[in-house]
Amino acid sequence: MAIAAGLLMASAPAVSASTQAIPPDCRVWRSTGSWAVSSKCTQRAHRAAAECRTYTRPTYQWYFGPWANRNEESKVNCPADTTNLRRMSVDYPD
Repeated sequence: MAIAAGLLMASAPAVSASTQAIPPDCRVWRSTGSWAVSSKCTQRAHRAAAECRTYTRPTYQWYFGPWANRNEESKVNCPADTTNLRRMSVDYPD
């Protein structure tokens, strides 16, 4: 899997993530006024990814949305006690 990072689950934190460029067929965006991140790719399966920090986990952790097929949207919400969203991205199979 490759994580493409953009600056600024049934979600489970990831141990690490690489920082490749977001593929040109993918879009990643944050919902206004929330900690939700969405992604959509036209040529590949993917899932939204968000690097969040919370009160209970003060170090940043990656959280992932469900896998989506091409042309479908994937969405991930950071945990309820999130204090900051550092990066949002898209994860896709190599």
